[in-house]
Amino acid sequence: MNDDEARYLIDQFNKYASWASRGAELAFSAQALAVAFWALMISVMNLLGFFSWILPPWNTVMVAVFVIPVMGLMVLSMRHYRKVDDEYRQDRRRLIALMDHYSKCRFLPDILTFATIVKWKPDQLKKALADSQPHRSPAS
Repeated sequence: MNDDEARYLIDQFNKYASWASRGAELAFSAQALAVAFWALMISVMNLLGFFSWILPPWNTVMVAVFVIPVMGLMVLSMRHYRKVDDEYRQDRRRLIALMDHYSKCRFLPDILTFATIVKWKPDQLKKALADSQPHRSPAS
């Protein structure tokens, strides 16, 4: 792979890495908004004393109706956050491996394609890059 191809491949992966998690980030933001909406509704109803006149067993039902969905949304939000964070960290490690190899060797192996960079785990990519380096004899 020549210099221009290597730079282009790194640039394309960098673009991919910066945009890959946008869908999950939008879902996370929507869930955060839903949690805020539920919290606001509960606060307003408590402030107005809307349920104060209803019998205690009904309060238990209202807690189940409001608290359980809010807790579920919070758990879902945390799962999405971890997913976005993991994707970001892996993409960063792959980009660092690519740039480190390129700065040391001034080439990238021909086996690399955009798909292989995206699909491989960072450790697989590092191993492939290390295996592609020309082995020097101890005498040189």
